Amino acid sequence: MNETDLLPLMRNGDNSEVEVNGSIFCQNTSSAPAEIRNVLSRSSRVNGLSRDYILTGLDFHDGVTYYVQLISCNGAQMCSMTMSSGLLVDTTPPSRGMFAINTDHAVNHELQRQTEDSWMTWSTFAINLAWLGFADLHSEIDYYMVYVGSSFMSTDVNKEAGQGQRVSHDTSGKDMYDEGKVQTVTIETKKLTDYSDLYITVYAVNKMIKNPLYILDPDMLDVFQVGLRSEFIHSQFERIPGGTLSLKRRCKAITCLGHCVCAPQDNLCASSDTPACTDISSGNPNSLLSVNDVLNGNVDIDYTASNTVLRGTWSIGIRQGDSPLWYQWSVGVTSNSKPEGIFEASQIVWHNAGNNIDVIFTHNQGSTLTESRRYSVFVRAWYSTVNYAIFKSDGVQITLKTPETTTDLGSSVTEKTSNKMIKDEDSIRQGYPITINWQNKFKQAETIISSFKVYLSTYPGGHDVYSATETLPSSTTSYEVRGTRSFVPGVKYYSNVIGYGLSGMHHTESSDGYRTDERVPQAGIVFDGIGLHDLEYQNSSTILEANWHGFTDTGSGVTSYNWCVGLTTATDECNVRDWEKVGLHTFVSRKLNTNIAQGVKIYNKVYAEDSVGYKSSVVVSDGVSVDTTAPVAQYLLHMGENLLQNPSFENSAKDITANNINGTNMCNLTADYYPNEWEPTDGSCGATVSSSTNLAQDGQKFVFIRGGLRQSLGGLSSGVLYRLQFYSSHVSMSSSVIANKEGFVDFGGERDIFFIYNKAYRSDGQDSSNRDTVSWHKHTFYFEALESEVNLTIGAVDDRSGIFIDHMTFEKVQRDTLKSGGDQVSVHIVYLHDWGSIHSAWSFVEDVSHVVDYTWAIGYSVGGTQVQGFRSVGTSLSASNSSLVLVHNSMVYVTVIARNTVDLQSIIYSDPILVDLTAPAFTGVYDGRIIGEDEDAQTENEISVNWEVEDPESGIDYCEWAIGTQANGLELRGFTRVPDGSIFEYTDLDFSVLRGKMIYVTVKCKNKAGLSSSQSSDGVRVSDEKTLIDKAVITPIPLSVTEYRPQDNFQSNTSNIRLKWSGFSDNIPIELYEISVSGLGIQLSEKTNFAANQDVKYADIMNLNLLPDQKEIDILAINDFFLKSESLKTNLTVYVDKPTVDKSEALGIAWNTPNTEFTVSWDSIFSSPYPMYYEVSAGRVKGGGEIVQWLETNATSVKFGLPKSVTKWSAIDVYIMVRAIAAGGRYDDVHGKIKLPSV
Repeated sequence: MNETDLLPLMRNGDNSEVEVNGSIFCQNTSSAPAEIRNVLSRSSRVNGLSRDYILTGLDFHDGVTYYVQLISCNGAQMCSMTMSSGLLVDTTPPSRGMFAINTDHAVNHELQRQTEDSWMTWSTFAINLAWLGFADLHSEIDYYMVYVGSSFMSTDVNKEAGQGQRVSHDTSGKDMYDEGKVQTVTIETKKLTDYSDLYITVYAVNKMIKNPLYILDPDMLDVFQVGLRSEFIHSQFERIPGGTLSLKRRCKAITCLGHCVCAPQDNLCASSDTPACTDISSGNPNSLLSVNDVLNGNVDIDYTASNTVLRGTWSIGIRQGDSPLWYQWSVGVTSNSKPEGIFEASQIVWHNAGNNIDVIFTHNQGSTLTESRRYSVFVRAWYSTVNYAIFKSDGVQITLKTPETTTDLGSSVTEKTSNKMIKDEDSIRQGYPITINWQNKFKQAETIISSFKVYLSTYPGGHDVYSATETLPSSTTSYEVRGTRSFVPGVKYYSNVIGYGLSGMHHTESSDGYRTDERVPQAGIVFDGIGLHDLEYQNSSTILEANWHGFTDTGSGVTSYNWCVGLTTATDECNVRDWEKVGLHTFVSRKLNTNIAQGVKIYNKVYAEDSVGYKSSVVVSDGVSVDTTAPVAQYLLHMGENLLQNPSFENSAKDITANNINGTNMCNLTADYYPNEWEPTDGSCGATVSSSTNLAQDGQKFVFIRGGLRQSLGGLSSGVLYRLQFYSSHVSMSSSVIANKEGFVDFGGERDIFFIYNKAYRSDGQDSSNRDTVSWHKHTFYFEALESEVNLTIGAVDDRSGIFIDHMTFEKVQRDTLKSGGDQVSVHIVYLHDWGSIHSAWSFVEDVSHVVDYTWAIGYSVGGTQVQGFRSVGTSLSASNSSLVLVHNSMVYVTVIARNTVDLQSIIYSDPILVDLTAPAFTGVYDGRIIGEDEDAQTENEISVNWEVEDPESGIDYCEWAIGTQANGLELRGFTRVPDGSIFEYTDLDFSVLRGKMIYVTVKCKNKAGLSSSQSSDGVRVSDEKTLIDKAVITPIPLSVTEYRPQDNFQSNTSNIRLKWSGFSDNIPIELYEISVSGLGIQLSEKTNFAANQDVKYADIMNLNLLPDQKEIDILAINDFFLKSESLKTNLTVYVDKPTVDKSEALGIAWNTPNTEFTVSWDSIFSSPYPMYYEVSAGRVKGGGEIVQWLETNATSVKFGLPKSVTKWSAIDVYIMVRAIAAGGRYDDVHGKIKLPSV
């Protein structure tokens, strides 16, 4: 693999060539840098016949060696890979240096340079030069060119005038650190004594083209042995006697533009002292230049595949007048007379070329030349210091794109034989000459394409069959190939045309191929109708339609089909429509002038014909029947007879109560717990659940099932529709925490899933007291029996927590197209816990084809879709939507569309359905017969109830009532339906089950929307017994006129009597208490009532005038039935006298000195008819109490000692008082005194 010499300069392009042996099917080429050789930067697929390829649009980096990787694959997809030897990219010229002369720096002594004596010297025929600072970071410096002249930019002092001396780069010179190594060289010259001043020019050339692998043509090695040149250093030296060359640091402008040798780098000197410049480009009398745009060699090019590099050469084309002294070069847009469009205003536009006659321009990193624009190399030739002329090349156009092609007007590469009028043949006869044509396929071929080459192959882009030896000019549009007898029949051959662009980019176009033919077409298959699938029915009696596929001819191919229609499968019978050639159409649709009868089957027949006249066998379709009628809707009449045994699970040998569900392992129960007539499926657990409260949907029992519960149904009619309705609920287990549940119903293997509403209380931890324990959800399904005996199974989808099921009904549905009862669309609404669903059912009959799809919608008007758009349910006869937000008190309509096999539709609408989201509302449920009034107790065994309930939206459908011993209880009687419109019910029960109990009546009403509510009365107490007093106690509360409390059953107060009692007991409420007081001067009877829950009762009888006497007090209870209890009796004596004092008697007071103890006695001083008690006080003053105070006693004498507070008692006086308190609380006192002895 070779790479061209100049393309390493191109950051965006790479050209690769390869030599191969054998046929290549395809090639992939890519480029990658050396350090990531295994990573492709970009891959391009190239036709196998190509031997070179130009990669454009790349982003190469300077200083990196890139490798071209080529993968070649043959027709068997066997591939091999090769890689180039490397391609160094360097788009930047060497940096410019300077002559090594002595320098002094006034501030930074490190910048001083002292040259050696042998540097910058001269002898008679040579000069010794030294320079430094030239550098190339990427490809390094290869050599230097040195020119010596006697004037600005001249070369006349070189040994060979006009030819500079080439000097190789030396890496062993003196190292000047940042300035690099000094290059020292001796330059041979003419005799220097003839010149006082010397003009010396030096520039460096890098090693970009040093590697001979870059050279495409070894014979042109000398031509291309050029690298990128640095900018010139050009200085004037004075020849000093003794051999020194002295740099002239002061100068003046040499040309009219200010060129000089002493200005700062890339700047000019002031040119005010020089004559004005003269541009003699027009009418130039001097030698004229010819400037060429080149790439490889000196041949002028008009196009280039690089948008970063321009190269030019020039030479004297016409010699006349003066010859150029030196040159400057630039680049720019061809359309301008000056070099514009590339360099910025801040950049140097004109660059010194000295006496060089070529230039390589590389654009700055990141900048590119514009696609399709022409650029020229500009040369300014100086004939004197004031006269110059500007020359430019004719320009080179940037062309990065491959030759463009078009498909306009069907432009393509085609093949045909000479005796055919068609444009492109896909099959030909073996041995005939083939003309390959590509007219108009390549855009502007004559202007942008240089040549064409033609190949034949067995795959697009190949060359394994034939390669044209000629290179065809761009004006060629066809080529004839002879000698095709060796072509193999059935093999596809391709014509390949390569168009080469003017920049070397090429593009290959291939034909669609051709074959030879020797085979009869193979028959395919014919479908009735023109759709994707074969039709069994069609809805038109005048349209004939068919389509077919699978007819093949691997030779010349099928060119036409023939089609007819008959009433039989015979291949020669076409009584409906005769044979017709339909070309290459694979479907046909025709209209008949007569009608085909309803239900008649017709057959489509087809055969194929290829381009050489072969015919396939006739293929007959399986026929299509004519059906022009839409499905007919049927009315659904539900017969009402429940075909299930034990449908509400009321009968079972054993059951568990609802309260014990949490504590029972259902899977450990025996089969006795399953409801009669039902059996569990394998792996199922369940039990009948009973409840004495209003939990069941129907009756007092329901079933818990985890898994499935099955019953066999017999006596069914095949083809008859049946409706299944039942109620489900989440289980009231603490372990059942899933908010959503799914159950299933299986009827003879047809399984449907039902969804149980979201638990409204799923997060309350079973602690909520304001919700139902069980909330029932109604479900409806329709099934069509296929056999007379079918298993019906119902259960939970998951096997963990299970579900409740109750009140199942399975009834026959009579269907009729005539309205004999029922509806065409059956609809009901379920609403629970803000969750709503609509369930609907229907039925259609089809006499010829079949109903293939039902769609249904829900709206607020007939045919409306506001609630739910039309949804398909397949062939199901029922549907439901359980994710609706229903609007209360609105009317909804269900629309059903039935579509049969031939897309004929029938549409039916339901009657308006009222959306009633509220259950019946109870105003009250009252015990007793009187409407609106409630009884709390009764003595009869008749239980009666009346209620007030309303449902203004949908109305009450029916009500039921039940009797129990607790709210919602069913212990005494289950729910019984009441006559329509009734708001009163009664019944007689055995008194033995009622006596002494609180009886509750529960009324449950359902509205016509299917929502139900229930309410219990507050209960009525049934009893025929009076209040019991065996545990009753009555206590008078004594009232005194003094501070002393009277004794029990005594008082001195004559205006009030206060009583306290408790212990009266009755099964029914006690309505009143009757209090009677009798005695001297009084006969009183009062009735009073108390709060029902007050255990201890108090009564205060005031404003009396009681005489002293014993009073008899009686209390009895009167219950709600006005039955009086026995009297509870007590007495109260009114005593208002003080004790009598015998003044002739004195207190007996004695002192015991050894014991320091007093003895006081009053045995005969006080007297009273009722018992008394006494208080004794003693002190050092009369009335005092510091020795003893208020010492209470029932005796007539008392002993007491001195307290610890009395430490000195010798000869003191002690005063003693004794007080006697009568039974009524009044009292009298006696006083005494004693003087204690002296000690």
